[in-house]
Amino acid sequence: MNQDDQGLEHRLDRLSRQLSAIEQRVAALESEAVTGDRLHRHRPAESPADGSRDEPGRTAEMIPLIGRTLLVLAGAFVLRAITETGTLNQVAGTALGILYAVAWFIMADRAAGKGRDMAAAFYGLAGAIIAFPLLAESTIKFNVLAPGSTAAILAGVTAIALAVAWRRNLMWMAWVITLGSAATLVVLAVATKALFLYIGCLLLLGVATLWFGYIKKWKSLGWTVAGLVDGAVLMLGIIMVMGETGKVTEILNPYAMLALQLGLVVAYFGSFAVRTLTSDEDVRAPEMLQGAAAILISLGGAHAIAVRGVASELLPGVVSLVMAAGCYSVSFLFMDRKLGKRGNFIFYTTSGLAFTLAAVIALLEGGPQVYALAGVALFISWLGGTRERATLSLHGAVYILAAAAGSGLFASAAKALAGPVVPGIAWFASPVLAVLAVAAVYCWFPVATHGRTWSDGISRIPKFLVLATFALGLGGIAVTVGAVVLPHGEDGVISRAALAPLRTLILGVAAILLAWVCRFPRLKEAAWLVYPVLIAGGLKLLMEDLRGGRPMTLVVSFALYGGALILAPRLVRRSKQLN
Repeated sequence: MNQDDQGLEHRLDRLSRQLSAIEQRVAALESEAVTGDRLHRHRPAESPADGSRDEPGRTAEMIPLIGRTLLVLAGAFVLRAITETGTLNQVAGTALGILYAVAWFIMADRAAGKGRDMAAAFYGLAGAIIAFPLLAESTIKFNVLAPGSTAAILAGVTAIALAVAWRRNLMWMAWVITLGSAATLVVLAVATKALFLYIGCLLLLGVATLWFGYIKKWKSLGWTVAGLVDGAVLMLGIIMVMGETGKVTEILNPYAMLALQLGLVVAYFGSFAVRTLTSDEDVRAPEMLQGAAAILISLGGAHAIAVRGVASELLPGVVSLVMAAGCYSVSFLFMDRKLGKRGNFIFYTTSGLAFTLAAVIALLEGGPQVYALAGVALFISWLGGTRERATLSLHGAVYILAAAAGSGLFASAAKALAGPVVPGIAWFASPVLAVLAVAAVYCWFPVATHGRTWSDGISRIPKFLVLATFALGLGGIAVTVGAVVLPHGEDGVISRAALAPLRTLILGVAAILLAWVCRFPRLKEAAWLVYPVLIAGGLKLLMEDLRGGRPMTLVVSFALYGGALILAPRLVRRSKQLN
């Protein structure tokens, strides 16, 4: 009997060990299943999935879900049939249809919460298929909803669905809802002619998905919608500018168009600034491209509309001025304190440059416009010299070149140096003299040449351009003043034979002076102009002096040009030895 008890105890002990081993094995398998499911749920949606794993199981799960989705859609058609037969009125039927679609978004949320991502995908897709066509049809075909009501309901439905996608980290659902909502907005805008209402909603959707991209790292979603927004606003602007003024203004309100254009640039640049200031992220190529597109589409379109005389440039000018101040403030107050953020600094300062030019062009014209550009150029170039920022020196040069173009300096100086007739002295009035004065001061400011963004040679290009502008302006003035004392013909026009030696003299003296001033370290760039000026003088000698000159004038021209060819290179070599 004792032997039987011992055998029984032995068998019970062995059975207990086997059960423990089985329990451990089951626990291990459950742990692996849970881990695998979590990995599947949290795997980035853009990475390719392993199609060979669990394919039979996926197929077995997918087939019932397709059937369930068809039943969901059948329920929607039941609601539509009841509505069409008059059992429900159109308003009640539409309301029940929207609630029915929202219910399936909630079902998608619950399914995703339980780890059933595939079921959530089908439920979310079913809700989108029901909601968006229903809203479009109720507004366009049945006139149940007014455009404003449709926009509000569509915004609410989209917000609920995107909230589910946000909460459960379902990027595929965000794509479905976003593209469905965007397509519905475009269809409604075209069909109802409520263009600004629905394109404005599209702009809000674009900003929302932009932040989805920033926070959830679904960046391609935000940039896709940004492209749609840009295209929509651009098309409206083209219609406004290219269409007949009377017909266009009947359909499109110019001030609503301005509000939409300015909203585009403010919304995206505001988002860029908030994101930059609240994180350590750099501005990337997509932000740069979208920023450039927003400026061109918004401010360029606003200027084109104002040129047609259907709207004022006051509002775009004020907004551009505020945006310029904001961009420069972000650059100096924040970006300059973060080492290694050169890309951010360049992006915001360049944007500030574009906004400043747009503001000055929109708000001012003539002499005040030139004075404003010259004043901004003086301040920015001084700041670039003191803060050792070659980027700001470049901006100062751009402002000076813009002021020179606005004052007529380039055109008048070119006529004086190479035109058949020398313009009168009235062309170098106070705006031109102001530009030349600022250009002279700019040339004396130091330029940073040791930065990591700009090399020594590239950082000197802006000063070279300003110095060339200054030399061109002085040369044009010298020819204009010298032409006053030259003999005039009976028709009051100076003969080419008399004008050619004067121009040769001015070019020769310019080459010598440039070769002399390049000895100063701050004016080293003058050496780059010496040989171009000498080449221009040689071409002028061939094209003008030889063709229309007389023996006596040719003697003077050749003597002057020969002396410049000898003296200028020698001075350049001495200046290089001194530096």
